[in-house]
Amino acid sequence: MNPKRAFGPGGFTLIEILVALMVAGLLTAMVASLLGRSIVAGSALEETTQARQARLVLRRMLDMDVRNMPPGAAFEITENGFAFATSHNHLIPGPLPVTATWIFTGNTVVRSEEQPDLDHAQTLVVARSLERWETAFFDLTEGQWLDARSWLRSPDRPAPAGLRLRLVLDGIGLVEIIERLPLGVEHGIS
Repeated sequence: MNPKRAFGPGGFTLIEILVALMVAGLLTAMVASLLGRSIVAGSALEETTQARQARLVLRRMLDMDVRNMPPGAAFEITENGFAFATSHNHLIPGPLPVTATWIFTGNTVVRSEEQPDLDHAQTLVVARSLERWETAFFDLTEGQWLDARSWLRSPDRPAPAGLRLRLVLDGIGLVEIIERLPLGVEHGIS
């Protein structure tokens, strides 16, 4: 008798098939775990990228506004923000004098610009996830930062030399922006 034929025709035994299915199941579970981790990591990376972009947009917009303030421009401090003249605009690709108003209200940060001579007004929501905000202005005569409420209580104060803006945005965290304001700006309170 032939030993190869003693066990019947060639093929796999039930135990071999079960072992192969177990190994395939383990490999599938490992691949699924790796894919799940990569999806979570990719999602976290995307959130981090969006947070950086939001910070960058806020910083750049405010920096462009402040850097393009004309000499002797008025800087007005209000209860919920500030306004000043700047040549940074969103109407034309060059300088155009506009009044830029930054408003912090509800859960939004809004920048609006206005040029009455050209009948131009545009409002842009810069951030929608505002949790808290705080503005402070640097007083050169006292050599210290004063919050907006303190500044508004003293209308005879000279124009601020600096602006510090602290925003807490949901999903982003603290965004702190410090800008030096041009000397010689006129001070306004409303």
